[in-house]
Amino acid sequence: MKSPRIKKLLKKILSVLESLEHPWSPLLSHHQEIELSVSLCDDRQMRALNRTFRAKNKPTDVLSFPLLIEARKKTVQPGLMGDLVISLPTMIRQARMYRQPPNREFLRLAVHGLLHLLGHDHEKVPSSVARRMRSIEKKVLEELYPELDREAYASVKKRAGAPRLARRSRS
Repeated sequence: MKSPRIKKLLKKILSVLESLEHPWSPLLSHHQEIELSVSLCDDRQMRALNRTFRAKNKPTDVLSFPLLIEARKKTVQPGLMGDLVISLPTMIRQARMYRQPPNREFLRLAVHGLLHLLGHDHEKVPSSVARRMRSIEKKVLEELYPELDREAYASVKKRAGAPRLARRSRS
């Protein structure tokens, strides 16, 4: 990845994820190098990827291609976390819809995608498992951007995975 800002942000996300006590926390240890690829694409490219890998002929906001989970099975080199692909036009549309700056929507998509890379799911699982993923996503986002406005997300029709975050008052 060439962007130092995005690299710093991803390191911050991984640090927060590591601080949570989960079975995958040791995989994120500072003692181990993690390799992660993040690509930004347009909706046409995202639609093609989504059609190829998920049999859905429409663009989506983020796709995750995990390798770290496979590393536990010893099929790939340890430390390779995987690939995230984010649709820039979809990210910008969602940021407008949620009334958030694009960098915050990027953060939300990056956290969501990283949780998928770590084996979480919210689509093909019981609702309790999906809620667990959303809970972790919310915790990480609250840690990184505590000033996110709960009302910006609550005012939009609820969609799966969209966290509702509270703005913290400044004392």
